[in-house]
Amino acid sequence: MKKELIPSSLIESLKAYSPTLVQATRAIMAEGVTKYPIYVAVLDHFKAGIPIINGQDYGKTWNINASSLEEFYAKKIMNKGAVDIFRKVYKDPKKYFCIFLVDEDDAKMLYIPIDKQFMHQ
Repeated sequence: MKKELIPSSLIESLKAYSPTLVQATRAIMAEGVTKYPIYVAVLDHFKAGIPIINGQDYGKTWNINASSLEEFYAKKIMNKGAVDIFRKVYKDPKKYFCIFLVDEDDAKMLYIPIDKQFMHQ
Protein backbone atom coordinates (compact mmCIF):
# COMPACT_ATOMS: atom_id res chain seq x y z
CA MET A 1 0.00 0.00 0.00
CA LYS A 2 1.34 3.43 -0.98
CA LYS A 3 1.95 5.83 1.89
CA GLU A 4 0.01 9.11 1.81
CA LEU A 5 2.07 12.25 1.17
CA ILE A 6 0.08 13.97 3.92
CA PRO A 7 -1.76 11.67 6.34
CA SER A 8 -5.50 12.29 6.19
CA SER A 9 -5.53 12.39 10.00
CA LEU A 10 -3.14 15.35 9.87
CA ILE A 11 -5.34 17.21 7.38
CA GLU A 12 -8.34 16.68 9.67
CA SER A 13 -6.32 17.84 12.66
CA LEU A 14 -5.13 20.97 10.86
CA LYS A 15 -8.74 21.91 10.08
CA ALA A 16 -9.43 21.94 13.81
CA TYR A 17 -6.13 23.65 14.67
CA SER A 18 -6.21 26.36 11.99
CA PRO A 19 -7.63 29.19 14.13
CA THR A 20 -4.96 28.58 16.80
CA LEU A 21 -2.18 28.34 14.22
CA VAL A 22 -3.31 31.54 12.47
CA GLN A 23 -3.23 33.37 15.82
CA ALA A 24 0.18 31.88 16.65
CA THR A 25 1.59 32.96 13.28
CA ARG A 26 0.31 36.50 13.77
CA ALA A 27 1.84 36.70 17.25
CA ILE A 28 5.18 35.23 16.13
CA MET A 29 5.41 37.68 13.23
CA ALA A 30 4.16 40.72 15.21
CA GLU A 31 6.66 40.10 18.00
CA GLY A 32 9.52 39.68 15.52
CA VAL A 33 10.37 36.19 16.76
CA THR A 34 11.11 34.97 13.23
CA LYS A 35 10.21 35.59 9.61
CA TYR A 36 10.14 31.82 9.16
CA PRO A 37 7.70 30.11 11.55
CA ILE A 38 7.67 26.33 11.32
CA TYR A 39 5.02 24.13 12.94
CA VAL A 40 6.22 20.67 13.89
CA ALA A 41 3.48 18.04 13.54
CA VAL A 42 4.32 14.99 15.59
CA LEU A 43 2.47 12.07 17.14
CA ASP A 44 4.67 11.98 20.22
CA HIS A 45 7.30 14.64 20.94
CA PHE A 46 10.12 16.38 19.09
CA LYS A 47 13.34 18.04 20.19
CA ALA A 48 12.48 21.44 18.69
CA GLY A 49 9.80 23.99 19.28
CA ILE A 50 7.39 24.93 21.99
CA PRO A 51 4.32 22.71 22.33
CA ILE A 52 1.28 24.82 21.43
CA ILE A 53 -1.35 22.19 20.60
CA ASN A 54 -1.94 18.93 22.39
CA GLY A 55 -3.99 16.80 20.01
CA GLN A 56 -5.83 15.14 22.89
CA ASP A 57 -7.40 18.51 23.74
CA TYR A 58 -9.10 18.39 20.31
CA GLY A 59 -9.76 14.66 20.23
CA LYS A 60 -6.96 14.30 17.64
CA THR A 61 -3.67 12.40 17.53
CA TRP A 62 -1.31 15.08 16.16
CA ASN A 63 0.55 17.46 18.44
CA ILE A 64 1.96 20.76 17.19
CA ASN A 65 5.10 22.60 18.31
CA ALA A 66 5.90 26.15 17.21
CA SER A 67 9.46 26.51 16.00
CA SER A 68 11.53 28.57 13.59
CA LEU A 69 14.17 28.33 10.93
CA GLU A 70 16.66 29.77 13.42
CA GLU A 71 15.94 27.02 15.95
CA PHE A 72 16.21 24.32 13.28
CA TYR A 73 19.66 25.66 12.39
CA ALA A 74 20.75 26.07 16.03
CA LYS A 75 19.71 22.50 16.85
CA LYS A 76 21.39 21.20 13.68
CA ILE A 77 18.16 19.93 12.16
CA MET A 78 19.18 21.99 9.10
CA ASN A 79 22.68 22.79 7.93
CA LYS A 80 23.72 26.10 6.34
CA GLY A 81 23.06 24.86 2.80
CA ALA A 82 19.56 23.69 3.72
CA VAL A 83 18.86 27.05 5.41
CA ASP A 84 19.71 28.94 2.21
CA ILE A 85 17.47 26.68 0.13
CA PHE A 86 14.68 26.87 2.71
CA ARG A 87 14.68 30.69 2.61
CA LYS A 88 14.32 30.61 -1.18
CA VAL A 89 11.34 28.23 -1.20
CA TYR A 90 9.60 29.42 1.97
CA LYS A 91 6.00 30.45 1.28
CA ASP A 92 4.14 33.45 2.69
CA PRO A 93 3.18 32.53 6.29
CA LYS A 94 0.00 34.60 5.93
CA LYS A 95 -1.16 32.17 3.24
CA TYR A 96 0.52 28.86 4.16
CA PHE A 97 1.40 26.91 7.25
CA CYS A 98 4.94 25.56 7.05
CA ILE A 99 4.60 22.11 8.62
CA PHE A 100 7.54 19.89 9.49
CA LEU A 101 5.88 16.48 9.51
CA VAL A 102 7.55 13.86 11.69
CA ASP A 103 5.85 10.54 11.01
CA GLU A 104 7.30 7.18 12.04
CA ASP A 105 10.63 6.92 10.20
CA ASP A 106 10.03 9.88 7.89
CA ALA A 107 10.25 13.67 8.17
CA LYS A 108 9.40 16.25 5.54
CA MET A 109 8.58 19.91 5.13
CA LEU A 110 5.11 20.71 3.81
CA TYR A 111 3.28 23.91 2.91
CA ILE A 112 -0.42 23.70 3.67
CA PRO A 113 -2.67 26.50 2.36
CA ILE A 114 -4.46 28.28 5.17
CA ASP A 115 -8.20 27.80 4.94
CA LYS A 116 -9.60 31.16 3.79
CA GLN A 117 -12.22 31.20 6.54
CA PHE A 118 -9.49 31.76 9.13
CA MET A 119 -7.48 34.41 7.26
CA HIS A 120 -9.59 37.38 8.38
CA GLN A 121 -10.38 36.42 11.97
